[in-house]
Amino acid sequence: MNRTRQNLIIELSTLALCGAGVIYLFYPGYMSYDSIQQLRFAKSGVLPDAHPPLMSLIWRQLDAIYEGPLLMLVSQVAIFALSLFLISRSILKYAPTSRLLVYILLIFPPVLGVAGVIWKDIWMHAFLLLSIAFILLLRDCENRLKLTLSIGALTCLFLATSMRHNAIFAVAPLSILLFFNVIIKQEKDKNRPYLFILSTSSATTIAIFILSIATTNYLSDIKRNFSQVVMAFDIAGTSVQYEKNLFFNDYDELTNGDFKLEDIKSLYTPRYHACLYRPCRNNEPIVSFVQNSSDLEKLRENWISAILESPISWLKHKSLVAREILNLPGSEGLWVPTLRIPIEENPWGIKYNENKIRGMFREVM
Repeated sequence: MNRTRQNLIIELSTLALCGAGVIYLFYPGYMSYDSIQQLRFAKSGVLPDAHPPLMSLIWRQLDAIYEGPLLMLVSQVAIFALSLFLISRSILKYAPTSRLLVYILLIFPPVLGVAGVIWKDIWMHAFLLLSIAFILLLRDCENRLKLTLSIGALTCLFLATSMRHNAIFAVAPLSILLFFNVIIKQEKDKNRPYLFILSTSSATTIAIFILSIATTNYLSDIKRNFSQVVMAFDIAGTSVQYEKNLFFNDYDELTNGDFKLEDIKSLYTPRYHACLYRPCRNNEPIVSFVQNSSDLEKLRENWISAILESPISWLKHKSLVAREILNLPGSEGLWVPTLRIPIEENPWGIKYNENKIRGMFREVM
């Protein structure tokens, strides 16, 4: 057996071992409230836009093969593993030992802590990482492979944006890198077409964003206009900081009866919006998802009105949200619900089987 073949076997074995370890620790796949909702949509065939319908479609197909989150877990770990393999092969061609260190990134704590949670965020990360792998391979590949790798990278960027639309901020620089690797290698003279690369990548980024939104709208059976969550959350947070209930009192469906500032305070936390929409802390929710255009338009007016009435209070609310997201001093503590409750209660009886090794893992994380 030659050295190249031997190194390949060692690398693949290391990667497979790391992947199997992740699957074992998270088996059958951590599921938070959002994950349960996503699986409910996949099983029912009803696809709201509150979660990416494309992910629900993927899960529906996998759930038909084997019910539950296991195949989703295996798939996302496999995408991560493949991405790391291709990236290491691209940037460390002649350093097999260093490539092993890249594969171990799969069990690096900041990655491992959420690698097995069935979330749209994880799928977004996985597709972005795979797009990076394809883009890096473009640097030194043969011309006949450039088109295939370019299509693969663009497809992954589209899939990542379809999982979470805010992925577009990562798509922009990756599009530039993609066209840089495709075009620059073809240029023989010193006049680099940087303006052409920038304009082409910008147009591609915009096209991917529009296509992802159009795909979500096309696949969605129920349009929830999810931006309403952000607006209602902002109004609640601004109200708490301003010490005044800033919600309008003439909604048709959005607000659940009359409520006071004390009711908002009992539910509001800068960590997340969920308590405003569902029973929480022994209190009833104060707002509901709506689809009627009248309430949505009124909510936008309410949101702007609240910000204009007290911009300082709105900024303070936003700063508290940022503090929680970044886990800065003074925050309520890093919010990782899946490490406390790996699988939320669900109607299908899917449970997490705790043992000593998995318990130690959750404590360390």
